Amino acid sequence: SQYPSSHIHIYIEVLQQDGSEKAACINAAVMALIDASIAMRDSVIAMTAGVIDNKVILDLTTQENRSQCPNLLMVVNAHKTEAIVLFEMDCRVSEEALENMVKEVCAGAKKMYAEAVDPVLRSHVTQLWQVKQQQA
Repeated sequence: SQYPSSHIHIYIEVLQQDGSEKAACINAAVMALIDASIAMRDSVIAMTAGVIDNKVILDLTTQENRSQCPNLLMVVNAHKTEAIVLFEMDCRVSEEALENMVKEVCAGAKKMYAEAVDPVLRSHVTQLWQVKQQQA
């Protein structure tokens, strides 16, 4: 282990929310670990999905969550979005609706990683590399 006899505690205070607090906190915790240069096998992405008017909607707002639509929270590996880490659903849906929701979350997570997480991660690694080069 790289951190023997260590415990990492992450405390998150949500100042304002308009959607899934759990998904936002999971994503914030992952970004905090990356920023702290904590070694991880892979990062994860948390995303919510719901079905409104027979359409899959990603990243539900509080109002959409309260609308009693079927909703799902999924956490997937960032590099392999088919690998589900957490799956949380609070209602019954048809198999077809569930498949559509899972497919959309996987696609949305890939897009979120490519557009939001990967550029930040690459920038962070570049900065760390430059600091190491200056110290050498």
